[in-house]
Amino acid sequence: MNFKPGETYRTRDGREARVYAVDGGGSHPIHGAIKTDFGWESENWRENGSVYSSEPRGQADLMPPKRELWVIAPKDFKNGDRMYGYTSSDDAIDGMNGLYGRWAMIGYIECEGGQFDE
Repeated sequence: MNFKPGETYRTRDGREARVYAVDGGGSHPIHGAIKTDFGWESENWRENGSVYSSEPRGQADLMPPKRELWVIAPKDFKNGDRMYGYTSSDDAIDGMNGLYGRWAMIGYIECEGGQFDE
């Protein structure tokens, strides 16, 4: 996962988190802060966004921002048929054109951070 300085993210439990730097070195190179009821509290994360803290396991992990996943499926879709996901509607259309048979774009879903990683 690529986290970027100056960007705002969410923690696994939904709190706002800011990233200040991603080149801190060591086992927790991402530096930033989490917004709490008492203000901003500093935190450090591993490259993958996971954190070691006294909080319940994983609650302060950084999550990538939400993104869209465009889904195509056979027009006569049956349980067990394969569907394909794309990160843009244009890519989904290209995907439909490259597949044989009758395919339809069934829309998009909004993915939480970390779901359906490429």
